[in-house]
Amino acid sequence: MPVMELLFEINTKYKASLFSHMYLVLPEVLHLIEWSRKKAEQVHATQRSYATDLIAVTQQAIFFLPKFESQILDDHLYLIVPLLLRTAKKNGMSDDFVPMNIRAIKTLNEMKRCSTFREHLAQVVHQLLRLLDMQDVDLNLIEEIIRSFCEIAVKLNSDFAPYISLIQKAIRRNKLQDKSEAFESAIKVVTKNDPIEQF
Repeated sequence: MPVMELLFEINTKYKASLFSHMYLVLPEVLHLIEWSRKKAEQVHATQRSYATDLIAVTQQAIFFLPKFESQILDDHLYLIVPLLLRTAKKNGMSDDFVPMNIRAIKTLNEMKRCSTFREHLAQVVHQLLRLLDMQDVDLNLIEEIIRSFCEIAVKLNSDFAPYISLIQKAIRRNKLQDKSEAFESAIKVVTKNDPIEQF
């Protein structure tokens, strides 16, 4: 996406001057992500090549989201989080969508730097757990979800504690104990820093 690459290159050099303009750019990027994702799902069965191109556009647009200033992301997080969760959701159509799903989860994880992320934590955890509970979920997607839980737990610390047992139950329910070592290590950090009761 050369235009966006150029835009962010210019923004790096002239942040103060372009701040208000980048505020206007972000909603357009979000619109692009939503439109290209939906269109890819609509045409995949009959126009797979076109759908693949749309998936690539979606991934690239998502990739650029964390490059926005934290303040801009914070002010739009109420739009960004639901959009990324929709994009992460397994659509059951094809493995062609899996890289897009993973990119959405990676970017969702990166949003934890935002000061308002805590307000969306319940939504993030519950939606990702629903994804874990779905049948035939790609192994790479599962690993990305658990990796995100680990990193969010360490970042948010005691704010994450109420969700620990919920995630542990989901891991056992889906027989993912072989993937749980990293999560168990992460929650040791959480409970060590703030040894409060887990809900």
